[in-house]
Amino acid sequence: GGHGLQKVQESQITRRHLETLIGAAQVLNSPLEYKRWLVAYAEHLSAEGEDRALRELCLSLLGPARPLSPAEKSASETEGLQLQDGLGSWKAKILGMDKRVLLRDEVMKAIAQGGNAHRLLAEMLELLQEVEPST
Repeated sequence: GGHGLQKVQESQITRRHLETLIGAAQVLNSPLEYKRWLVAYAEHLSAEGEDRALRELCLSLLGPARPLSPAEKSASETEGLQLQDGLGSWKAKILGMDKRVLLRDEVMKAIAQGGNAHRLLAEMLELLQEVEPST
């Protein structure tokens, strides 16, 4: 009955593989690949019920919950402002794509398809509305 363990190991290998592919897409400066692997990663985490990792992924795209003041913004652009919540030098864009748009249009759709993380989705929608009241 070591089948369960094998499944866990496979899941971890898949996860690490996807993390590697996401990293590679950044290095290769390929927005299309990045988006594709990001969605696959979100789908994988959702299907596996990896809520903590999903939350981390979402928050890394969401960024600070309040808009940065112009002074903070220029500081974060110059030398990576250390935000309290461990996001470090959060940038609104990755490979020219808006992270919050990626979160809303790609990642959250992928999570919704997994069907496990309703609470997380509701929370992220709420946070997105806080950071982007206009939408």
